[in-house]
Amino acid sequence: MIENSQKKIETNINWVLINELAIGPKPDKEIMYLKLKELRIRSILSLCSEEEFLVDRNFIKEFTFARVILPDHKYKNQLNFNQLSNAINQLKKLMKNGSVYVHCVAAVERSPLICMAWLMKEKNLSKFNALEYLMRINPGTSPTPHQLSILDNL
Repeated sequence: MIENSQKKIETNINWVLINELAIGPKPDKEIMYLKLKELRIRSILSLCSEEEFLVDRNFIKEFTFARVILPDHKYKNQLNFNQLSNAINQLKKLMKNGSVYVHCVAAVERSPLICMAWLMKEKNLSKFNALEYLMRINPGTSPTPHQLSILDNL
């Protein structure tokens, strides 16, 4: 939490891997921007459409920014393995530059799923252990059963 004008504001940014991979909701408030800078985040991977998250020009100046649009439960078309692979590949590229913040709208489905996939591929965690870990460090994590089933193909 950050002290701001005598009251605490929750930023909901959580480290998945300290100083490597962070997760949270869309950074659409200045306090989030400031917290990402304070944490020395280098890159942002957005899993939102432009309608869900419009990028502020400060983000483009301060961070390497990439967008891979993934569907959540509200989309007509469900997530597929190619989309998941594309997001993981983009995350891998961004991580070469330093710490990355992965976000979707609320850090409930898409961003936890990508972080789980990363932990499974790069740290050899099982799907169960990756989910359990994400639920512990990022309260609210709740990928859909369909999204979780795609991880079986990693």
